[in-house]
Amino acid sequence: VACKNLNRDFIGIELDKALANPGGDEDIVLRAGDRIIVPQYNGTVKINGEVLYPNTVGYSKGKSTKYYIEQAGGFSSRAKKSQTYIIYMNGTVAKAGHNAKPRPGCEIVVPSKSINKMSLAETMTLGTSVASIATMIATLANIL
Repeated sequence: VACKNLNRDFIGIELDKALANPGGDEDIVLRAGDRIIVPQYNGTVKINGEVLYPNTVGYSKGKSTKYYIEQAGGFSSRAKKSQTYIIYMNGTVAKAGHNAKPRPGCEIVVPSKSINKMSLAETMTLGTSVASIATMIATLANIL
């Protein structure tokens, strides 16, 4: 369940915990204009991001995040595996592997690595350019 407040923010609510402990930390106080959104059951898990074949597959109880990523062909070469996270139907987000388990209707997202490294061809081109500039400077120094 998600709650949309007047600021148009979504707040993830675990309704079963809120109902089990009225007045507790999980029990969100609603104000005038707030809306409770109960999404329709979705028996699938969506896998997005840096996987070989972004996909949506049927939910299988007890299966791990790794299982679902394999259903999308596995990680791509640009995947930042350690930062994989799960977005649940109520809008909450959890890092995969920290006791976060896929649930029906969730989305598993694999982010990409930052692209800071130069390829071999780029490194060779840069080296050649620097060598050419150094040669021109040496030639000018000899002429003058």
